[in-house]
Amino acid sequence: MTARRAEPGGFNLLPYRERLAQALRRRRAAQCGAAILFGVLGAGLWTGAATAAAWRVDAERASVEARLRQLQPQVGAATRAARAAAVAAQRDAQAAELAAPYRHVAGLLATLAQVRDGTVRLDALRTTSAGAVIDARAASYRAAARWLAGMAREQRGWRIDIDALKPASDAPVATGGMPFRFSVQLRWHDAMASRKASGGGT
Repeated sequence: MTARRAEPGGFNLLPYRERLAQALRRRRAAQCGAAILFGVLGAGLWTGAATAAAWRVDAERASVEARLRQLQPQVGAATRAARAAAVAAQRDAQAAELAAPYRHVAGLLATLAQVRDGTVRLDALRTTSAGAVIDARAASYRAAARWLAGMAREQRGWRIDIDALKPASDAPVATGGMPFRFSVQLRWHDAMASRKASGGGT
């Protein structure tokens, strides 16, 4: 005869425990299923959103490319115009730079004509892109100083550097009553500014 397990108070709790265990298993299975379902739904939503964003990006890129293709002729024309303007500006700047020494020489000749007198004689005039050098003779120190003062008053964009007056007694030709010789060096202001800008000295 099989012995039966005694239960508290004479009640058999085994069927209740089995039903409780089955309910717990069903609830856990439902929770797992819901979690899997939610995970699948979330992954689907994320994938759909990513796909939609990619479609939007592709559509915007295609739209931008289409607009760029439409604007390409205008962009090309503007680029060519800008390049032509830059070339013209560079050509004008080069022409102005090349013409600057000639303008200075013309101004120097006009000044020499204005300050000309019988007490100073010019022996030589040498010009460069940076300035000019004048070799002259004077009847006296006072005549040389007066002539240089006139040059300074009439100066047209140059700086004057004066060499010391030297006796001309050792000259191989007759001095014509002008015993003092001196040199005047003129430096064009724009040439000096150009050298300073390029770091080529003061």
